[in-house]
Amino acid sequence: MENGARSFKGQTIGSDSFSLTINIKWLCQLIALIVGLTVTFYQYQMKIKTMEEEIAKHKEYIEDLIAVHEEEEAERILQLEESVKWYEKELVKVGDMSLNPFSWKKKRGKERSK
Repeated sequence: MENGARSFKGQTIGSDSFSLTINIKWLCQLIALIVGLTVTFYQYQMKIKTMEEEIAKHKEYIEDLIAVHEEEEAERILQLEESVKWYEKELVKVGDMSLNPFSWKKKRGKERSK
């Protein structure tokens, strides 16, 4: 053993002078690195999947909120239309005179044409 590290020296069959030396320590470190990267990749994949599920859940919740707000808005518009009709009814005629100042000009024009 040289330098206290175990190694394997493989040689090719034949007259080729190519030799491959694998250090056992490096091999273990390489395996640990590959396992570590695989576990990290798997954890990130799980986090992404969880986030996508949460986004879908939040999107559904937002769509429900939008539907509720649209219903409330439609109800409010109906209430406003009813109040506008009431004001138009009350302000149109009190006796013979209209309380709506914009309609005075129309009546005067009608009276002059007679």
